[in-house]
Amino acid sequence: MKIVCFAGHRYLSVKNIDERLKDAIEREILNGAETFLIGTYGDFDLLALSICKTLKTYHKNIEICVVINSLSQLNRLNLDLKEIHTVMYDIGDVYFKQKIIATNQQMIKNSDVIICYVDEKKIKSGAKITLNYARKYNKKIINLFQEQDNLFYNKSEIEKRNMFEKFKNS
Repeated sequence: MKIVCFAGHRYLSVKNIDERLKDAIEREILNGAETFLIGTYGDFDLLALSICKTLKTYHKNIEICVVINSLSQLNRLNLDLKEIHTVMYDIGDVYFKQKIIATNQQMIKNSDVIICYVDEKKIKSGAKITLNYARKYNKKIINLFQEQDNLFYNKSEIEKRNMFEKFKNS
């Protein structure tokens, strides 16, 4: 039984990731994945949860496990516990700003595959730290990020500066 987990940037700036993610999840189901560990902190996590819940209607044998850090998350997410399970790792001693990374590392340790959306050119990113951790443990990695997803893809320096100025002034 294969276990798949997810990691991605908190905010998604690309709209067409849905199909890429759905296709990747379905491929892993066909390759024997039955359990999906999903965090709850960003757009990518919530999209993965939504797609897994939809796919569960066709693939009854898959198990969806939502990884939480506190019981208050259950209220915030308004989860139907009939459809999914919750998992909480023992990370109580971890500094609160490091809890997401610690949770992601636990998910990596307990998984065979990571489906992620990580722009590796970002200087500082929890998703990038998680991806590198998966590499350290020789996990199968499916990174759905494509270079053209970058907001500045194929932009000249002048266009980039203008975009930045427009953003800064809004």
